[in-house]
Amino acid sequence: MKPVISLLLVMFVSLSVCAGKGKFEKQLQLELSAESSGYIFTVPDDVYKHSYSPVLADLRIINATGDFVPMRVYFLDNQVIDQSQQWNKVKALSSKSNNELLLDTGGVYPVESFKIVFNQKNVLTDVKFYSRQKHKGRWQFAGLRTLYSITTNGINTKQDVAKVRRSHHRYWKVSLGDNIDMQSISTIQFSWRSHQLEFLAQGEEPFTLVYAYQGKIKPAAASWYNKIPSALKEQIFSKHIKVNAASSKYVLVNNDTVTGANDISKWIFWLILVIVIMILIAMAYQLLNE
Repeated sequence: MKPVISLLLVMFVSLSVCAGKGKFEKQLQLELSAESSGYIFTVPDDVYKHSYSPVLADLRIINATGDFVPMRVYFLDNQVIDQSQQWNKVKALSSKSNNELLLDTGGVYPVESFKIVFNQKNVLTDVKFYSRQKHKGRWQFAGLRTLYSITTNGINTKQDVAKVRRSHHRYWKVSLGDNIDMQSISTIQFSWRSHQLEFLAQGEEPFTLVYAYQGKIKPAAASWYNKIPSALKEQIFSKHIKVNAASSKYVLVNNDTVTGANDISKWIFWLILVIVIMILIAMAYQLLNE
């Protein structure tokens, strides 16, 4: 009986130490080139080059002691850092129809629009766009646009860019009108721009951007930002920051809001705790009977 109790107690202590810790696989070191109360930067391309989604839910900034610092991620509706659109080519997947084309963007980029270049003259067609997070799943309608390329008297007039409903979906479907097929398309590209991230320099350096959490995690709360006086918001966030290359390394962090893979440890923790208490009660009952 004693060896069993000792083993349970060891497991109890181990789990109690691990409780409240989360594990991230990817990290980007942040290099500060000027002292400031907070910093702002665009989310690096490496963050989007993954198959999981939503990619922004697990972004965190940690300090030297592994604690989360206040941060928020937002899109470009109120951008502070000017940036132009990036254009990426898409990978075409197999399709069962000549009027449909399945596309893989190669990551979870915040897609804003598509550019379709036709390889024949005088084309006019309606194009429907659909998207989904996973390779297999329900398609979601993302927009209907009329695209054309018409040449008159040697002058070409075209509308080859179609804005779509913005999303982080990796997989897309393009559906053309009946008057044209996919053989008429030369290339397809998509445009996107990075999100921007602000954080308070709370705690000691170095600060690290971590992502690719192994499990589920709640999005970072941004309520702290609304509490900052408006006059300070334009002053405390510095752009003097550099994001270094990504590395694959499991990073432990200390935070009570992390959930997911961590939940399994918590359930085991409480189960072992109940078992230990029941064994102790049984031992006490036997001693009283003796």
